[in-house]
Amino acid sequence: MVMPRRRLVGSSTPRFTEWRKRRNERGAAIFVVISVITVLTAVGMFAAHTAGLNQRMSGYARQAAQSEFVADYGTMAAVNEMSSGAAPAYMQLVVAGSEKCRANQFVPGGGVGLPCYRLTKADIETRMKDEVGAATTLFTATGLSASDNPLTADFVVEMTDPGPAGRPVAGMDQSGLGPRFRYMQLTFSGTGQVRPTPASDAENDAVAKMSAVRANRAVVQVGPLPH
Repeated sequence: MVMPRRRLVGSSTPRFTEWRKRRNERGAAIFVVISVITVLTAVGMFAAHTAGLNQRMSGYARQAAQSEFVADYGTMAAVNEMSSGAAPAYMQLVVAGSEKCRANQFVPGGGVGLPCYRLTKADIETRMKDEVGAATTLFTATGLSASDNPLTADFVVEMTDPGPAGRPVAGMDQSGLGPRFRYMQLTFSGTGQVRPTPASDAENDAVAKMSAVRANRAVVQVGPLPH
C-alpha cells in the first residue's frame, strides 16, 4: 500500500512565508492607528483653542465698542453741563488750572498750572442728586465681560485750551463779542472705559490698566459768558 506523501509546513513554504509577512505587519498597523488618533486629537484641541480665542476676541471687541460709546456719552454729558447755566462757574475752574490733565502732559513743564478741569461721571452724578426728580445715575453698564464678571463703565472729560470763539456765533456779532456777553471755546478730551467690575478696590487699578480705553476730542463753544 502506497501512502500519499505529506508536505510538512516549513519555513520555506509559501504559506509560512505569507503568515510571517502578515505577522510583521501588525506593528505597522498599530503605529498607523495611533498616529491617526494623535493627529485627530491635535486637530480637535486646536479647533477648541481657536474657538475660545474667537470668543474672547469678540468679547474684547464688544468692550472696546462700548468704551467708545461711553467716551462719546461723557463728552455729550459735559456739553449738557455747560448748557445748564453752570458755564461761568466751569470756566473759572478751567482758568484756575488747579488740576493736572493728560491732555497737557506734552506741554513743556508737564502741563502744571495750565488751564484745565477734569469732569468725571461721579461729579455729574453727585450734582444730579441735588436736583429734584433727577436720575441717580447717568447709565448702568449691563452684560458680562470675557471673565464672566459684571461690567463697570466710567468716563473722564478734560476741559482745556480756553480761548475766544473762532467763528461767528448765531445771535452775536462776527467776533463773538457783545456789549455784555461773550462766547469762548474749550477743547473737550473725553476718555471712556468699560471694564470688568473688580472684586476689591485693590484690584481696580490693575483691571483698569488691562481694559480697552477709547478717547475723543471736540472743540465746544461756551456761552454766553459775562464780561
